[in-house]
Amino acid sequence: MTTLVPFALVGWIALSIALFAKFSARRAILISYIGGWLFLPVASIEMRGPLPDLAKNTAILAGVLGGMALFDRASFLRFRPAWLDAPMFVWVLSPFMSSITNGLGVYDGLSAVLENLLAWGIPYWLGRVYFFETDALRDVAWGIFIGGLVYVPLCWLEIFFGPQLHVWVYGSSLGDVEQAFRFGGWRPVVFMKHGLMTALWMTTASVCGSVLFFSNGFARWERWRGAVAVVILLVTTIALKSVNAWLLMVCRNARRTRLTDD
Repeated sequence: MTTLVPFALVGWIALSIALFAKFSARRAILISYIGGWLFLPVASIEMRGPLPDLAKNTAILAGVLGGMALFDRASFLRFRPAWLDAPMFVWVLSPFMSSITNGLGVYDGLSAVLENLLAWGIPYWLGRVYFFETDALRDVAWGIFIGGLVYVPLCWLEIFFGPQLHVWVYGSSLGDVEQAFRFGGWRPVVFMKHGLMTALWMTTASVCGSVLFFSNGFARWERWRGAVAVVILLVTTIALKSVNAWLLMVCRNARRTRLTDD
């Protein structure tokens, strides 16, 4: 682990908080989450005591919650639990019952609940507070679409040279190199945990771009640029050599087409 890893993780917390001072809370959260997930290292720093390890997801959460506490405290009081939140509530708490049932003890159960809370519970809560309206969901689609376009040149670099960006920037490789070789070529990983995750991200970005294009999300004078961007994303996603991502992209676009026809 190079010194850049802790600098990036800790620095992202400060940057995320600063985003709240510059932008609206919704936009700050989108930039923090998407930017952090795309570029922070796949590494963790062990913390003492009950604190969770400082990793990609915890650094993002710490920055977002810190920014909310300093610049948007009213949002803490905006959330009103409803019955639709029950599945997430059960999902977050379910590891505790599993640990008790299997004789692993209370500490193990609480640790698993905390892990679920950080990975799923708090992001879900942020979505319920900030992204429950149609305009907010459109902002999410735009954020994912732009994030996919930012990843295009990085993906093509690794298509030609292999999964090297994490090594060049953070000094460590990601997983088994053999898993990154498919159909006679390299499958990009960039700064994500696995090539499948990268392919899923690019698939989601491609679908978001398609939805924005066909729902008139682009201004009239920008439609041709939007069309070119969507095609570039689709071609890049195909070049990632992930069959699962291909199938998911086809299914999602087929569903979008059916809904549009209806």
